[in-house]
Amino acid sequence: MNEDNSKTYIEGEVKNYGYNGMTLSESRALNLSQNAFSSALDWKSSKVTDGKVGYIGTVGNTISMMVRDADNSKFSMRDQATREYLNIGYAVGTYLSLKRVPAPVSAGVNTIADERFEEFKNREVPPKTKEQIEKDNEKYVREKIEESLD
Repeated sequence: MNEDNSKTYIEGEVKNYGYNGMTLSESRALNLSQNAFSSALDWKSSKVTDGKVGYIGTVGNTISMMVRDADNSKFSMRDQATREYLNIGYAVGTYLSLKRVPAPVSAGVNTIADERFEEFKNREVPPKTKEQIEKDNEKYVREKIEESLD
């Protein structure tokens, strides 16, 4: 790869991963601040309810992740479904594991875990180009039609 091609590739990757024109660094900073805010909500809700409800921020953050993963310009229908299933599993797992942990610890663990989970999703089900999305959507619809006919 020559220098011009690598520069074009890097610019393309930044466009794929950024939110509405944000750079990759800016979108990571936004994710981190959202995760920290949701963890703070978890901690505060736990304090107010004497430790009985410590997952308000986790629920809000899961909804936020699901909205981001429903982006038709980055993910095909199949990828959106996969990412949504991962989000639901992650939210349930987070709730079950962190409800036994003291709220301040939960807040810190949740912030780190959310960031790592986003990295995992982007590695396993990465954003696609418009052409890749169209091809995958056509294939996915064809498969679903064939399944319904069987």
